[in-house]
Amino acid sequence: RTSLTKEECLQLQDDLIAAYSEDSVQERLNKLKDRFEKEGLAGNKYARLLSDILLPAQRKVLPRWGFEAPPKGVPQMLAAIHPHEVDPDVDLKAVILNALL
Repeated sequence: RTSLTKEECLQLQDDLIAAYSEDSVQERLNKLKDRFEKEGLAGNKYARLLSDILLPAQRKVLPRWGFEAPPKGVPQMLAAIHPHEVDPDVDLKAVILNALL
């Protein structure tokens, strides 16, 4: 899949918000944040560990939207969302997603 309508983009973001809000994901993210603060993990190691936490949630969501399973599907999804990034509704949900991470 290479594109999304604005409405599809918002629905996809809602699915990711729900997946990233799950207690198990948030617990793992909080442990990673604590570890980062205590150990001062290098940025690339933090990004890899963050990706490892998000992959199971992304594996559930991305194929439902016609994207390949991660890791290949992540850049596909981001490219499909890109044209809508200037939309205030899409931007707001992006802020919510980033806050969850």
